[in-house]
Amino acid sequence: MYKAYQADGKLLMLGVDYDSSTYVHLVESIYRNRRRAQGLDVRNAYVPPPAAGEYWDRAGGLTRGLVGDAECRLFGIRDYVDTLLCEIDRNPGPYWVDE
Repeated sequence: MYKAYQADGKLLMLGVDYDSSTYVHLVESIYRNRRRAQGLDVRNAYVPPPAAGEYWDRAGGLTRGLVGDAECRLFGIRDYVDTLLCEIDRNPGPYWVDE
């Protein structure tokens, strides 16, 4: 996943919602490592995919369309990850759940 991020790969979500977007876990990993570097315990923290997806649908640079009857989203992985990281840094409340 990180190699695709580094290579500026694209992600096609074909007929699925953000609950099945595993790239939110890359966002979690990067953010979790930043928080660990600050000495914070983040073992049980996570980013809820629906909240991240709703933000991305509003703010992101994605293309939407249909393949048959399936709603699809196409976007750059780096843009997705970096945009979500900036939003979580700015406003962690809805996006960073620490149980």
